[in-house]
Amino acid sequence: MRRFCIWLKTEYKRAVFLLPSLLKRAVLVLLGIGLLIFCAQKWMETKNGGSMIQVGYTADDNPLTDLAVSYVENMESVRSFCRLLPVTEEAGKEKLRQGELTALIVLPEHAVEGILDGENIPGRLYLSEQAKPLGVLFEELAEAGVGLLQTAQAEIYASDSLTEKFGEGREALAGMYREIDAFNLNLVMNREEYFRRRSLSPIGNQSLAVYYGSALLTLWLLGSGLFFGAYLKRDIREQTMLLFRRRIPLWAQLAGRSLVTVLLLCFLGGLTALLLLLPGIRENLRPVWSLQACGLLLLGLCCGAAFLQLLYLLADSPAAAVLLLGTAVLFMGYVSGCFLPSALLPEVVERLAFLSPASYLKEVFVLLFTGNLENAGRTAAGLTVFTGLFYLAGCAVSQMQKRRRAGL
Repeated sequence: MRRFCIWLKTEYKRAVFLLPSLLKRAVLVLLGIGLLIFCAQKWMETKNGGSMIQVGYTADDNPLTDLAVSYVENMESVRSFCRLLPVTEEAGKEKLRQGELTALIVLPEHAVEGILDGENIPGRLYLSEQAKPLGVLFEELAEAGVGLLQTAQAEIYASDSLTEKFGEGREALAGMYREIDAFNLNLVMNREEYFRRRSLSPIGNQSLAVYYGSALLTLWLLGSGLFFGAYLKRDIREQTMLLFRRRIPLWAQLAGRSLVTVLLLCFLGGLTALLLLLPGIRENLRPVWSLQACGLLLLGLCCGAAFLQLLYLLADSPAAAVLLLGTAVLFMGYVSGCFLPSALLPEVVERLAFLSPASYLKEVFVLLFTGNLENAGRTAAGLTVFTGLFYLAGCAVSQMQKRRRAGL
């Protein structure tokens, strides 16, 4: 054990010696990535700002109407593509003709009160010439809203009719109305939670930032061996000398080097975390730290270290290691959905995703950025299995190289 600790200390010093070159390469690459992200974020802001739908509305000024409009314009499903602007009817029609507005909604007087008492006075919707395709969208939204209001009104009218018929509970009718309104409002307010739990797009329940962020970090982790390949690549003669002179078994050598590789990955991860300070990233990617998340991240680093050690053991030269690593990262990244969402890949490829360690590494970053630990157990099990397989395969390769050298 004492010999192993002395040798491990030597390995640690060897890694520290490589830190300046690792820092130089990593900083250059990260600066380039940060610049690309900054430019892409600015371009997206300009694009989104220009494509936002401007919708004018005309309504009487009272607290109920203001509350209803405020509720609608703060819905996540509305404010992501639509901006509501208060205008007069004449000014709104003029803006429609000039193309400054996409649509104009003219609400009748006492619109909210009319909804509550059942009058349901219809409003008017004007669309610009350029917005005819959006008519279908407005129609669908209107039908959904009308259906919800009809259901709420039916509940209220049914309660009123039943209490009048049976002659009981008339004094509690106002309370029943409040309870019904609260129930329906709670149902509507929880709509976002419903959509979070259902897969409605090729990237599932993730946001675009989480999807691309986790994919890039997965590829970065798997390909990080390019920055410290000089440490990973070892000659079999060196391993054999340690085996016979210092009595350090091959499996112990591989475990020790994997441990130091984890430390190098932690150092590289700390540099990468500086990107999270960029304004465009800070608002969209915020790690949710917890004990489970830290444990999964550490397990992912161990898996990445075992993977890198195995690849550099298989390669005959540093150039071959770079080629092998690049090919493996590209293949695993494709299978695990790092380049295209898994839902868009062929069914056969999608089924193979669970056989790729990149899928579980990507899931680690998704869990870290979303805080949703529902799949933590499955992810931890997958990473543990792949870490063990990579380590055992590395031990087998070392033994084969030792026997081949002994035969020579």
